[in-house]
Amino acid sequence: MLNMNIVTFKNLVMRKWYDKLVEWLVSFGIDKYLHVLATIVVAMIIARVCLWTGADRTLAGCFAGFVALVIGFIKEAWDGRVTKVFDGTDVLAGFIGTVIFFLTWI
Repeated sequence: MLNMNIVTFKNLVMRKWYDKLVEWLVSFGIDKYLHVLATIVVAMIIARVCLWTGADRTLAGCFAGFVALVIGFIKEAWDGRVTKVFDGTDVLAGFIGTVIFFLTWI
């Protein structure tokens, strides 16, 4: 009986930790995840085009990541100019997308 209580206690502790993690991840909103995904997709397309033109794989990845990050920043600057609200967390999400792209590309 004691062993069952320990297992149940561990499950409760893990469940609380899992619930806190999920709550934290959901608090960002879908917009930030879309920025991460868009940055990865744009960087991947640019890197593939660079490879088709004969560029080195590492150079193509660095160039693509940088260009995708710049495109994301320009998009946010444009949004800031039009709506008068510049969202720095969207730029941070783009940076995170660039890091994920680098980690998967190189």
